[in-house]
Formats: sequence, structure tokens, C-alpha cells
Amino acid sequence: MAKILIAGDWHGNHVWAKKIIEVAEAEEIEKIIQVGDFGVWPGKSGEEYLDILSRALVKRSIKLYFVPGNHEDFNQIDQWNKELPKNEDGHIQIRPNLFYAGKVNAWMWEGKRFGSAGGAVSIDRSWRVENKTWWPQEQLTALEVSAAMDLGPVDYLFSHDAPQDLPLTYLKKDDDSKAHRYSMTKIGLALRPKLWFHGHYHRHMEYPFYHADGETRVIGLDADPQGSKDPQLYLHTAVLDTDTNEVYYIRKHFNWWAKNFYFDRKHSMETCVVCNR
Repeated sequence: MAKILIAGDWHGNHVWAKKIIEVAEAEEIEKIIQVGDFGVWPGKSGEEYLDILSRALVKRSIKLYFVPGNHEDFNQIDQWNKELPKNEDGHIQIRPNLFYAGKVNAWMWEGKRFGSAGGAVSIDRSWRVENKTWWPQEQLTALEVSAAMDLGPVDYLFSHDAPQDLPLTYLKKDDDSKAHRYSMTKIGLALRPKLWFHGHYHRHMEYPFYHADGETRVIGLDADPQGSKDPQLYLHTAVLDTDTNEVYYIRKHFNWWAKNFYFDRKHSMETCVVCNR
């Protein structure tokens, strides 16, 4: 296993998502974990999105696991939970090489313990339509928070939302969002991960999270170009080396006109016109 590519919000953007899959292939990475607002959506467009990604994954022998965000069709996810089997890791395969990791779940991969705690609050829910563009199951319930806290210590935690002390000052005043971040803090204190990856805020950030065992390195990942003001691969993704617990970033740039990434990870940042713009 060794290396896993971690990706931020995709919002059903299949062009961006396919290019992230291609980056994983170029880096010889066989697993991707996506941290929510993946793009589970109702109707034909939602089905096509899943089919497109599945084909891209199968073609490259890569497996993708996603945690739910807040902008997902949770009615469809509830149906998967009722009708589709879970594997030994508690994951549901919804398409070839494409897996739903679960809203609250923990599993072992090669001696390391992984945990998921998905969901968040939509601050734009007031103008969305229930069960069409917004789903009330989006946030963690009290029972789900309790279940997440009972998972026990993990090496790595993957969530959509962040703990309450994230280093952002522009947050919209929303009592439900604030309460959800407090729930994430309680989960973090219980699980005490070595590394914690999340999305949701459409910004790249790194900050410490303190608990009884010491300090967790928290990494928030940026979104796809539909949600990001400055979409860059090294802000949107991170590579986790599970052998060493180290994290590194891939320095490639996305050319929207050509719809591809260019430069390899070892290119010279000192002379790169994009890095130094």
C-alpha cells in the first residue's frame, strides 16, 4: 500500500476528478481517498458521473474510496446502505473500483487503522430544495457522533468537516455549523489520530489539533475549480506514505484549456513561471 493520494472536494466535476486519477497513475499510486462533496447526485447526470469515474479507475487499476460531504444525495447513499453488501472493511462497492467508505467507519489496511467521519452543514441550505439539492441527513447526528467516538484510536482520520479550532477567520456565523465543528472536535479527542485530513472549506490549511496523547497534524484540502478561487494540485491533494506517516505534495499545474496537468513533480520551482507568477 505505502502511498495513498488524498483529494479534496470534487462536487461531481468529472474532468477534474479524472485528472486526479491520472495523477495517481503517474505517481504509481493505487488508492485514492476523497474527503467528501464527492458528487453523489440524483438523476442521469449523477449516474453518468459514477460511471465515468469507474471506467477511469478500472482502466488504471486504481481504487477510490470516498467519505460523504454535505453536498451529496443521501437518499441514494441510504439506499446503498440498505441494499448493497459491505466488504470486510465496511466499504460498499457502488461501481467497479469505486467504494463508499461510510459516514462513520474504521478499518485496517496493512497494520494501520483508518477512520471516517463524514458529513457537514450546508450554509447555503436556505435556497436549496430538500431532497433535490439538499438532504437533511448531511450532518452527523448525535448517535453518529457517539458511534464515531466509540471507534477508538486511529492512525488516520478522514472527514469532510473540521474541528472547531481551524485557522479561518472568515467563517459565516451559523449555529449549526459551529455545533458540527464542536462534534468533530469531540471525535478528534476520542480518536486521537496521527494525521487528520478534511475538506469542506475550499482552502488548503495545516494546523495542530491537541489531545490527551499529544498533537495531530491536520491537513485541510482545497476544492476543485468549481469551489476553489485558486485551484492547484498541491493545494487540492496530498500523498500519505503509510510506511513513514509522512505527507508530501505533488507539484503539477492544471491547464484548463488543454484539460491536463503539466510539469512533473521534480520540476524546478525556482524557474517555473506558474509557481512564481
